[in-house]
Amino acid sequence: MRDGYPRRELARVAIRAGLLPSRAGDQTRNTRGSGCECALCGETLLSEEIEVQIACVTNPASGVEVFHLHAVCWSAWECERVKLGC
Repeated sequence: MRDGYPRRELARVAIRAGLLPSRAGDQTRNTRGSGCECALCGETLLSEEIEVQIACVTNPASGVEVFHLHAVCWSAWECERVKLGC
């Protein structure tokens, strides 16, 4: 995990910095780890792990952006997003 910060702190910082969406995704799905880097902790999503994919239209001109997260990282993001009132 990045710099040893707890996941919820990473989520709070990522939301405020615009690195993760501040609102619920337009579509969310669970799948097996794809080998992508987790958008929150930066670790690889292994095939034996559950991956949560959040699809968001962050900018209509850019189209859909997909964020790949570990299930526990998604949970931290969701808690902080709700806590921040987003």
